[in-house]
Amino acid sequence: MDIKVLGILSVEEGGIPITPMEAQVRQVLALLAAQVDHTVPTVVLVEELWPVDPPQHATDIVERHIRRLRDLISAALSRAALEAPHGSTHREPRSADTVLASRPGGYRLDSGGGTSDAWTFARAAGAG
Repeated sequence: MDIKVLGILSVEEGGIPITPMEAQVRQVLALLAAQVDHTVPTVVLVEELWPVDPPQHATDIVERHIRRLRDLISAALSRAALEAPHGSTHREPRSADTVLASRPGGYRLDSGGGTSDAWTFARAAGAG
């Protein structure tokens, strides 16, 4: 997974864009991408989407957004597999449920060893 969170959000899986057009779904992806490889609590997602007075079924709405993201990830994984050169050797195949995993109390976006502009920036800033 290749993630760009500095500037305009851009997330690709296997070279295929998965950044959604829907504002709230995009916002959920941005939060997960900013904390890639870490669990983001559902309560944090709810607070980000609705800072004041969340709807009664806010967690259900977050779950729908997660399903939408998984649909995009699944489509990207399928397309990337079709476009991969025949006989190419890759790591274990990924699934949408492992790329965007449910964890106790939240969700975790798995980078799969990919890149993040935030990581690159942090390393460069740390190098002085």
